[in-house]
Amino acid sequence: MVNKHYKIAHLVCTYPPYRGGMGKVAMEDSLQLVKRGYDVTVLTPKYKYLNTLSKHEEKKGVKIVRLLPLLEIGNAAILPQLFLILRKYDLVHVHFPFYGTGLFIFLAKIIWRKKLIIHYHMDNYASGLKDLIFRVYRFLFLPQLIKVADKIVVHSRDYAFNCQAAWWFKHYQDKIVAIPNGVDTKYYQPQNDLDKKINARRKEILFVGALDDAHYFKGVEVLLKALASIQYKDWKLNIIGNGNLVEYYQELVHILRLDDQVFFVHNCSDQDLVKYYSRAYVTVLPSTTMGEAFGIVLVESMACQTTVITSNLPGVRTVVDDDINGLLASPNNIESLRTKLDYLLANPDIAARFSRAGYQKVKQKYDWQSIGDQLEKLYEDLFN
Repeated sequence: MVNKHYKIAHLVCTYPPYRGGMGKVAMEDSLQLVKRGYDVTVLTPKYKYLNTLSKHEEKKGVKIVRLLPLLEIGNAAILPQLFLILRKYDLVHVHFPFYGTGLFIFLAKIIWRKKLIIHYHMDNYASGLKDLIFRVYRFLFLPQLIKVADKIVVHSRDYAFNCQAAWWFKHYQDKIVAIPNGVDTKYYQPQNDLDKKINARRKEILFVGALDDAHYFKGVEVLLKALASIQYKDWKLNIIGNGNLVEYYQELVHILRLDDQVFFVHNCSDQDLVKYYSRAYVTVLPSTTMGEAFGIVLVESMACQTTVITSNLPGVRTVVDDDINGLLASPNNIESLRTKLDYLLANPDIAARFSRAGYQKVKQKYDWQSIGDQLEKLYEDLFN
C-alpha cells in the first residue's frame, strides 16, 4: 500500500471555470485522487480574464493555485516560478499541451528528481506564427519531456500512435499507459423518456464546446453548413459555449438563413447542461483535426442516453463505434456530415438503438470511479 502523504501536483493550462476538456479532466482526476486520500494541488495560470478569482482556493479537498504568468499568449503561459515550486512535490502530473512550461518542468525533473507523468491530451494545430511556435516546442521540448518522464498517459493507443508525437511514443512504448477520460454517471444520466424524445416531431440537435480561436477545430462551421442543406427540415440546434468566435458563428447562421432554427446558449450551468443532453435527439461533435483526441461531450451525452455523431478521427473513434452506438462522419466533410444527419433524423428507431448501446458502454467503461482506480494503480506502481 502506497503512502498517501505524497504530495501531488497537477499542471494544466486551463482549469474551471474555463470550459475546456483538458481542465475538466485535470479537475476530475484530482477529485478522484483526493477521495483516495492523496494530497493534490492543481497549478494553473492566473490569466488576465481570471482577475476576479483568488490565487489560492480549495474545492472539495483539491488545492488550486493560480500562478501569475511572466507572459501569456492565448491559453499558454510562461511560468518560471514553476521550477522552484515543483521542488516541494513528490509527483508532477503535467497535462499536455501546456506551452511555456516545458523547460521549467524538465529542469525540475532533472534537478529535484521528482516522479513525472506526461498526460498527452491532444495535438495542437494553428497557422502562421502560432504554428511555428507549436513546431519549435514539439521539436525542442516535447521529446526531452518524453525521455525523462516516468510514465506517459494517453486516452487511447489509437491516438498516441497516430498523433504528432507518434514517433516518440512508439520509441518509448514501455512508458505508455492508456487511461480514457471519464464521466460522472451519477450526475450525467437520462432525465427524459427516450421514446418520447426520439419520436418528437421537432428534433433537437446539440453542440457543446468552446467557441474560441483555440477550439476552432471543433467544426461548428462544418455543422452549420451541413444543416443548411439537410433534407429533414423540422429541427433546432442548440450551440452551448462561449468564446471570441460567437459573433462570427452568429453571422454565419444569418448568412445561411438559419436564424429561426439555431440558438446560442452562453454560460450554461452544469445542471442545465444535463437537461440539454437528455433532451437532445443527437449530439454532434464535428471536429476537423486531431486537436480532438477524445471528446468528453460524447461520453457525457451517451451517459444521458443520447446518441452521437462525430468525426472519424484517431482516439475519437474509440469512443464511438460506428453504426453501433453512433455514427462517424469524415472529418471536415460537409457532405458526409449532412448524410449522417439525414440518415439519423429519418430513422428514430436506429437513433434509439444507438442511444441505449452508448449508455451501456459509458456505464461499463467510462465512469470516473473506474478511471480513478486506474489512476491510483498508476501512482502506486510509480511510488512502489
